[in-house]
Amino acid sequence: QHIRREKATSNICTNQGLCALAAVVYLSTLGSKGLVELSKNNFRKGQIFAEKLCSLPWFKKTFTSTHFNEFVVQSSQDVGFLNKKLLEKDIQGGLPIERWYPALENCLLFGVTELHTQEDMDKLVATIKEVYHV
Repeated sequence: QHIRREKATSNICTNQGLCALAAVVYLSTLGSKGLVELSKNNFRKGQIFAEKLCSLPWFKKTFTSTHFNEFVVQSSQDVGFLNKKLLEKDIQGGLPIERWYPALENCLLFGVTELHTQEDMDKLVATIKEVYHV
């Protein structure tokens, strides 16, 4: 790939610049205190959501170490089936990670951010119960 603009075969540099600009604008609107609060909220949401999922009989935490806002759970059920049923209800489930980590069969990576509400997390848990007829 040529990097000079007149010979460029893709717009990766433009896209990278736009992503960086968006991040700068977002972070500047938060300010330093806002970023700290955002981080604390995302951490707390990650802990709460992991506990909610692992309170269900089909899930257990894969790793015992502290996590930020992303975590892995192992399911006693087929995660492909679960994600298919969730998508039918317009809910994005966890990312199956077995493709990259074959030893982590039926494991899902979940992540929560400031964009996820308590209602979103409750809806996901309720829908999982519905899928498994509880």
